[in-house]
Amino acid sequence: MRRRATGKDVAARAGVSLTTVSLVLNRRQNVAIPDETRQRVLDAARDLGYRPNGLVRGLVRGRTQTVGVIVPRLDSSFHAAVVHGVQGVLRTSGWRMLLADSEHRFEDERREVELLLQHRVDGLISVALFDDVPLSTLRDWVGGIANDGVAMVVVDDHSAAGLVDCVTTDDEQGARLIVSHLISLGHRRIAHLGAGDSMSSARSRRAGYEAALREAGLEPDPGLVSGASYFMNADEVQASFRRLMQASPPPSAIFCANDDLAAECIAAAGAAGIAIPYELSVAGYGDTAAGHFQGITTIHQDPVSMGRRSAERLLKRLNAPDIEPEHIVLPVRLVARSTTAPPLESRSAPQHRQANP
Repeated sequence: MRRRATGKDVAARAGVSLTTVSLVLNRRQNVAIPDETRQRVLDAARDLGYRPNGLVRGLVRGRTQTVGVIVPRLDSSFHAAVVHGVQGVLRTSGWRMLLADSEHRFEDERREVELLLQHRVDGLISVALFDDVPLSTLRDWVGGIANDGVAMVVVDDHSAAGLVDCVTTDDEQGARLIVSHLISLGHRRIAHLGAGDSMSSARSRRAGYEAALREAGLEPDPGLVSGASYFMNADEVQASFRRLMQASPPPSAIFCANDDLAAECIAAAGAAGIAIPYELSVAGYGDTAAGHFQGITTIHQDPVSMGRRSAERLLKRLNAPDIEPEHIVLPVRLVARSTTAPPLESRSAPQHRQANP
């Protein structure tokens, strides 16, 4: 393997000192180096294929030009799109990214953050926090990171708002839009397959669901709410689905906290012999690949823009560490597709079929 050229090699080829090479390649314009000497150094570096060691140069300057990014799931199309937006901004700005997967667990995220800080990242971007610890524990942990002087931005969760910068979409408004859409179709018994109450987005989506019902003169029924996490497996979703459909009377529509849950809900309905949307309307949230593939009525988020805004905000904070934490809220919109329709009774059809227990 060919040995990588060093600054000493460039200095020897150009016939100058190593200090001169450093001044030229770091583009120091406030020193008196003749133009002919500068050009000789640049030509030597090009001929030798010399590339400066960005990490070492960053350490000398007090920075590594590296950002640590932690996501809950590497196989999530939503999280991948956020990372794509982050990477685009960092690449354009000459920064690098180190990516870690927390498996949506607090202990794993805490360990990944420690490893990233050991690698001297200049800042952190956490995509959605986690739902397995109390809110107070989460805020204490994030607050400790901020108090240590580490720049941090949280994406798709505002539980730590006021402590660090947060970038989210308007989850409460999105839920209001989609539940209002179901109401406009004639649905009155609308269930919510939620994601618990630990993550701010899950809390906001349930709040929007309940607000839309009340605005239509419908009192929310706690018996029509189930679910504990965005990452429930198929068996867990089926159990929640059966519980919702055993309500009396059963719901004619279900609003799911994200598209993956909606897709699992549709599969559970199929297993129970319930036709979508003729016997049951199902709506999701996020406008992800699952939503596109199955034609799910959903709320469009723009995860790429969320990633871009988070990276831009982090770089701004690194240049101005004393600015106040900001909560950036991006807009959402309804996308009506084929999984929602008017309820059976409004079409003078037989009553809803209840799922098998």
